[in-house]
Amino acid sequence: MDSSEGLTREAFVWVNEINDTVASLDAFPTRCALAAIDDAFEEEIRQLLYGKGKGVYRILFIIQDKTVVVLRVLHSARDMNVEL
Repeated sequence: MDSSEGLTREAFVWVNEINDTVASLDAFPTRCALAAIDDAFEEEIRQLLYGKGKGVYRILFIIQDKTVVVLRVLHSARDMNVEL
């Protein structure tokens, strides 16, 4: 296995883990905190954190009726107010 195969496998695992984390929002999405974001949006933007250490990502989402809509997945070091 060369290094590109290893990176591809790591990326595949990462995407699957993010998908599993997002799928967990199916049950009680309001358990997640409101995102610390400016008041430019009418909707309540919530966040679910995924990862550890320096590899933490924010999954930003809204709840419309009974549907969770993922807006962005951002590295926690990114400025949410700039990225949205």
